[in-house]
Amino acid sequence: MSKKIILIAIYLLGWLIIYLTELLKTYREPFVRSHRIAVGTIRTLGIIIGYFLLFLLAFIPQPRIGGAFDIVSIAIGIALIGIAIYILARFFLEWRKDLIALAESRYLFATGLYGKSRHPTYIASFFLLWGWYFAWRAVHGLLSMPIILIAFLIEIFIEEKTLSRKFGDEHTRYRRRVPLLLPLPLSVAMIVVLGIVVISIIFGWV
Repeated sequence: MSKKIILIAIYLLGWLIIYLTELLKTYREPFVRSHRIAVGTIRTLGIIIGYFLLFLLAFIPQPRIGGAFDIVSIAIGIALIGIAIYILARFFLEWRKDLIALAESRYLFATGLYGKSRHPTYIASFFLLWGWYFAWRAVHGLLSMPIILIAFLIEIFIEEKTLSRKFGDEHTRYRRRVPLLLPLPLSVAMIVVLGIVVISIIFGWV
């Protein structure tokens, strides 16, 4: 069995753990409360496995963006990583006193970054990975970004169900007021750019 298949299997296991623990929060909340440390530890393990392998993907032998696009790719990568770091830094500065409450969804956060996006940390994670692969000119990493986006959206969908069940009408009003990730024009632009990158790599334009 090749190393790539093993890494993919471990990666899928990590995300499966993330999904299952989030589903437990949605449909078995009393169980999660009574086993909070165990569930939290297992979820953290899933996040470490899933995200660690995503970053590791940049170092697996694969084609690299080269030629005239070499420096451009690195510059784009640094810019995206910078945006991600800014979002994460602002997130921790805003919520450093309420991180435990935020993680456990004790109450609905709707100010600061959460007043502009319902899931700002996923935006930061996506930009961080995207920039990471650009910076390392990792072709396989860049081609995997649509799949990573789908994985994030599945997790977001489960979280939305959890919040809807917990906060009811308050969350419904919040959803109407604040976009899921980015405002529609920026979301469309991001998807278009992502599509252009993937198509350019597939057809050997970079």
